[in-house]
Amino acid sequence: MTRIDDSKMLQFIALGSGEFSTNIDNPFLEQYILQQAINIKPSICFIATASEDNERYIKDFYKVFSIKNCKPTHITISDMNEKCVDSIIEKQDILYIGDGNLNFMINTWRKFRMEEKLKEAYHKGQIIVGSGNSAIYLFEEGIWKDESLVYKISAGLGLIKGVLCPYYNNVESKQALFKLISNGRISSGLAVDDGAAVHFKKGELAKCVISKKIHQHIHCQQILNLLKNIWKL
Repeated sequence: MTRIDDSKMLQFIALGSGEFSTNIDNPFLEQYILQQAINIKPSICFIATASEDNERYIKDFYKVFSIKNCKPTHITISDMNEKCVDSIIEKQDILYIGDGNLNFMINTWRKFRMEEKLKEAYHKGQIIVGSGNSAIYLFEEGIWKDESLVYKISAGLGLIKGVLCPYYNNVESKQALFKLISNGRISSGLAVDDGAAVHFKKGELAKCVISKKIHQHIHCQQILNLLKNIWKL
């Protein structure tokens, strides 16, 4: 069992979508992520398993983070079978999990015990960032669209309580969420738009962050309204 260091600030940031890959010219959320690290020049590692290590996705990561005050690196699926992967993870201030196919990511991670490594990193105080479908896996459950284009509930690692619905600005995602609420399948949860993020500290929601300068109020209001409806704030 992973030992939890109570002196560490456990941090998780969930993005509504694969932000830097779709909004490279406005990397506001990426700068916010880096600012949460203790180190002035933090080490950040991109894990693109869900995209099957898509080359363009990895290149976009470096395009954004290589010009910022940080030390970017990445881990591929082939790296996970190497003993050195543990030493790479240990050196990181931030672990950034890319968006993509949730089932593929879960099945791959289980082969290489990446779930345990991620839990250990989180409890040691390393910042975990999850994007879109990958963010779901840090919660108890998440709403996502599988390969057959059917929306369903997927169980996660449970580091964060409740249910996450990314891509909330998507009409289908929104409809799926409220259908699950109305039929009593879920009773608590959180929805996040594209271009938005929610920042958790020690398992509690600490802040909502918006990247797009335009329609900021709309994005915030959508998140806050859903919180009021689901959590009855």
